[in-house]
Amino acid sequence: MALQVNIEKNFKGFSLRTAFESTTSSTGILGASGSGKSMTLRCIAGIETPDKGKIVINGRTVFDSEKKINLKPQERRIGYLFQNYALFPTMTVKDNILCGYRGEKSQKEEKVRDYLKRYQLDGLENRYPAQLSGGQQQRVALARMMIGEPEVILLDEPFSALDGYLKDVLQKDMQEFLQQYQGDMLMVTHSRDEAFRFCNELMLLREGKTLIFGNTRDLFEQPQLLEASRLTGCKNSSRIERMGDHEVFALDWGVSLHTAQKVEADMTHVAIRGHWIQPVQEAGKNCIAFETAEYVETTFEHQYLVRNSGMEEGAALWWMRPKENFRDPHEKNLPPYLYLPPEHLMFILATTELQKVPATILSRCQRHSFKRLDSSVIAEYLEYIASQEHMKLTHEAAEIIARLADGGVRDALTLLDQCSASENIDVEAVYSAMGLAGNLRIAELLDNIIGGNTAAALKSFDALWMDGKDPATLLGELNGLMRDVLMTQVAPKGGANLLSGGYSAAQLAQFAQSMTREELLCAMDTVQGAAAQMRDGRNPKLAAELCLVSLCDNTLGESIPALRARISRLEERVKNGVVGVIDSAPSRAPIVAPEPVREPEPERRDYPEYSDYDAPPIPGDELDPAQFAEEQPEDSFLRGRETAKPEPPRAPERAPVSAPAPAASDGKLWSAVCAAVMDKMPFDVRGYLVDESKVCAAVDGDVLRVEVVPGFVYGRVNKPDIIQRFSDAARSISGREMRVLLTELKPKPRQQRSLEELKQFKEVKFI
Repeated sequence: MALQVNIEKNFKGFSLRTAFESTTSSTGILGASGSGKSMTLRCIAGIETPDKGKIVINGRTVFDSEKKINLKPQERRIGYLFQNYALFPTMTVKDNILCGYRGEKSQKEEKVRDYLKRYQLDGLENRYPAQLSGGQQQRVALARMMIGEPEVILLDEPFSALDGYLKDVLQKDMQEFLQQYQGDMLMVTHSRDEAFRFCNELMLLREGKTLIFGNTRDLFEQPQLLEASRLTGCKNSSRIERMGDHEVFALDWGVSLHTAQKVEADMTHVAIRGHWIQPVQEAGKNCIAFETAEYVETTFEHQYLVRNSGMEEGAALWWMRPKENFRDPHEKNLPPYLYLPPEHLMFILATTELQKVPATILSRCQRHSFKRLDSSVIAEYLEYIASQEHMKLTHEAAEIIARLADGGVRDALTLLDQCSASENIDVEAVYSAMGLAGNLRIAELLDNIIGGNTAAALKSFDALWMDGKDPATLLGELNGLMRDVLMTQVAPKGGANLLSGGYSAAQLAQFAQSMTREELLCAMDTVQGAAAQMRDGRNPKLAAELCLVSLCDNTLGESIPALRARISRLEERVKNGVVGVIDSAPSRAPIVAPEPVREPEPERRDYPEYSDYDAPPIPGDELDPAQFAEEQPEDSFLRGRETAKPEPPRAPERAPVSAPAPAASDGKLWSAVCAAVMDKMPFDVRGYLVDESKVCAAVDGDVLRVEVVPGFVYGRVNKPDIIQRFSDAARSISGREMRVLLTELKPKPRQQRSLEELKQFKEVKFI
């Protein structure tokens, strides 16, 4: 059989995600009731349609959600035996069987008689389904399916309704038929015996998920997983502590065990089937004291549940012993010890994720740490494996797989196996199998981000999305490229060992010249935040698009990365001696400074009265303080207005148009203080210092009066170390001792009056 199944179907409260690839003529699906076995068959037969995925039967695609392929059930050449038989109630046995016949009409009578005899239905051909027993109905369904000689037959628990003797007879007949049958068979069952008897390959299904798939006898001998061992009938398992290459201590059973199989460092459990345990008279290696806790009698064997004082609480060991006869007493010839043969001990769980191993086991284990292998070594080994398996693997593709494996040989072999579906495993084949965009397209995306070209970045992402690329994977590749660019900046002599690979040195150097370290860190922080939202949210595409918009303009929003970007821009301007109004508040209309008017110096006030909307002038701008005193509020109907307004009526108590000279110097002093302490402040405090509506200051003699909006901001600024930095910077810049006084910034009642005055302007339109 060449059956490839990789499907997903979601229901309310249940999700089916089945994936396996069979290469033999008889395959089984073993699982408990409700695990999704019958639903898998119905999807393969075409009765149910998966939400997404692909089904290929003998090289012919019968379902592909991406290519919009979904053949009808009658077009798939599949025979299906339903669990409830699905016989036509108004048809006789003979007519029901004839429904499945697809051959020559001249031979149908002879063919029907043959199948009536083969399935022991002689004399029942004129009866209706309601007149048959459950076993007889099932035999009619089997005959109806087989008479059509389908290419593939799907059996949904075909022997579940039969009595013991008839089941054995029909199972024997089924085996003989399958030996002669040229097609393939897929059987669903919850019987371990049926799976072992009829299936060369077996998939273990649990709660709608493929647990493991492999050779049937290999899975029974070494299930590898704890759940797999239980599904195949193994009742005995224990946590282990590794004592050596062939020595473990069974923590639950309280016994040291010698093993034939080598004990790897990541093995956590040992198991043995109860039928392999042997009775012995003397204690020794692999022996445990026999004490019967419970006894269960079956038809042909005695079953003992063993517990003793050396075992952990709740632990037990099942032992199965054949009966000599039906009257054989179970107390007869009980041994003092049980022997666990090393050749039948099996390790059922292996993991490379040490953090998931319980601490109770870790505390008792020897830990052996293994170094990651260099990607060049793994790539060379992959090329050797490919040559031995006659696979066409290019050197570039081997290098990509080696980098994706992240130093693990086993992971590299798994990735190589995933790519083996392609006849020629080149770079494009690896990108396609792994769902990667490729270095060229990711570099193009980063180039658009650096240039601030939001439209081009979104268009590039949409093209990748339409190609079936996963948004989380794309952001991961983008983050990997930015990491390499950062490594190029901070460790230029580190060499290729610090890089993920795939990008030329010239390309990385070009990106490194276009982005600062701060910008790279903020961008990587943004990408990681978007990736976390994808894991928790329902719309990964939207999360990725919002991330790209933020990357193209890193000053958007009030997030920490956005604040960092604005602070970085401010620091760069201060460093270059270009200090002016910062465009960090897009909602505030720009302030146009009028030509200064020289008038006689007015009487000096104690300090300027600043409101929530007042801001001190910034060095480099010849701004009138009176302009700040009547700055427009941040109401929605005034945002973005740049139209020149006539001079409002001057109130008698208003200050002159020209600002006092000392006030201007005081404003410059505060701006210089902010610039001096900016790199010493926490990131969140830096963001408030560049926002004049949150923090402002005035000079009153030898006192620097810093006004801060009450609440959270005041709590962040009101710290001894921050106040001391203000004081030191003011003393250094002014050349005199200055004391810092922190006060709350309170709005003044005149702001409301100012708003009413603004409403008198005809140029202002209210929406």
